[in-house]
Amino acid sequence: MPDALYVLPDSVLALIQYYRARPEIAALLPASTSIEATLPAGWAGTAFVLVNLAGSGGIWPAVGDDAIQVDCYAPTKDAASALARTVRAATWAIRNDTVAAGTLMRGLEEIGPQWLPDSLPTIPVDRFTARYRIIFTP
Repeated sequence: MPDALYVLPDSVLALIQYYRARPEIAALLPASTSIEATLPAGWAGTAFVLVNLAGSGGIWPAVGDDAIQVDCYAPTKDAASALARTVRAATWAIRNDTVAAGTLMRGLEEIGPQWLPDSLPTIPVDRFTARYRIIFTP
C-alpha cells in the first residue's frame, strides 16, 4: 500500500495573511501576486508589495518551511527602500502569530533587501527584493 500524501500548507498565503494584519503594510498588498496583473491596471506611482514562492525546503513534513520572495515597489528608490525596511521589520516580528492558514512561528531572512529596479514594465519602477524563510504550522 502506498504511503499517504502530505501536502504542505500554502506559506505564501500565510505570509500574505500576516502582512494584511499589519497596518503598516496591509494597504500595499494587491489582490494579485503577479506584477503583470498589478502594474498595467493599477500602477499610478503608488507603492505596493508582491509576495511569491521562491523555493521549498521540505525539511520537516509537518512544518511549512518555504523560501518566499518579497518585492517592494515604489515610485522612488528611497520610498522602495523604506517600504522594504518596514516589511523586513514586520517579518522579523513574527512570533507565533496565528492567521487563517496556520501559525507563523518565525520569519528568517535568507537574503536581505537589495535594490533591483524593474525596467521590464512599460513604466520602469524602483524595487527592493528580499528572500525570507517562514516557519509555520498548519
